[in-house]
Amino acid sequence: MKRAVALLFAFCVAYGQRPDGDPTITFEVASLKASPPADPTVRPPIGCTGGPGTSDPGRFVCQQKQLAQMVAWAFNLKGYQWPLLHSAEVFSWPTATYYEVAAKVPPDATAEQLRIMLQNLLVDRFKLAYHFEKKDSDVYELVVAKGGPKLKESQPNAASAAAAAQPTVRPAPGPPPSLPDGCPVTSPRPGISGAGLNGVVCETGLNASIAQLATYLSGQLKAPVTDVTGLKGAYDFKFRYSLASVGIGPDTGDAPTLFAGVQNDLGLRLEKKKAPIDVFVVDHVEKTPEAN
Repeated sequence: MKRAVALLFAFCVAYGQRPDGDPTITFEVASLKASPPADPTVRPPIGCTGGPGTSDPGRFVCQQKQLAQMVAWAFNLKGYQWPLLHSAEVFSWPTATYYEVAAKVPPDATAEQLRIMLQNLLVDRFKLAYHFEKKDSDVYELVVAKGGPKLKESQPNAASAAAAAQPTVRPAPGPPPSLPDGCPVTSPRPGISGAGLNGVVCETGLNASIAQLATYLSGQLKAPVTDVTGLKGAYDFKFRYSLASVGIGPDTGDAPTLFAGVQNDLGLRLEKKKAPIDVFVVDHVEKTPEAN
């Protein structure tokens, strides 16, 4: 039996059960197999397409996906809820196999049922077995800092105007030009977007909610972030921080930490706490899926 692999998970069921206790929510037909060896001269399609809510609701296809990625998608895991990949070869990024899924989705299926179908497919083909337990973890609360927020309320239609103003041609090859603060010149788009340059991350919020900001910060910190600011509007903002402060790349000394950037530029603060979270433990998984 493989050594246990921990995944953070959002809800709890008993040991040995399928994700929702109902094995009948399945694809009509499904093929799951290892991807063929990559051709270095061809860039293959990557990702999952189709299913309920798309232009191809009756067909679901995944290409060039590792098992860890499929588990994360099937269980709707956040960035901090990915497998602890060091614990089992089948989940390890450097050595893991890539797989393909081609499945027929029943008529009138919902997006949530699609995820359950993939969960059941992984249980059947990889003999995935798991249970859930509690674990103390770092969590964060996003609060308003002393002095108040430094956010600009979005103007009506600002997001649409910004999207329309984006260039319609590809930028010239090479690194993007940078501003005096070290941030690359970018075209903002609705939501939260940005770019990194020379170890500095520059993020722009356009017509963005604080809930979206909390989700973004959660991904960077690899821990839950809860919005307790009480700010309910849509805002425009910018903040910058060093990649080194989130454990990526060397410290260039040219930008504040993520925590300082959020407080200095946005007037918000991340408060670290400890809290129990639900942990999804993989007890067994096969590297080679059962034949179709």
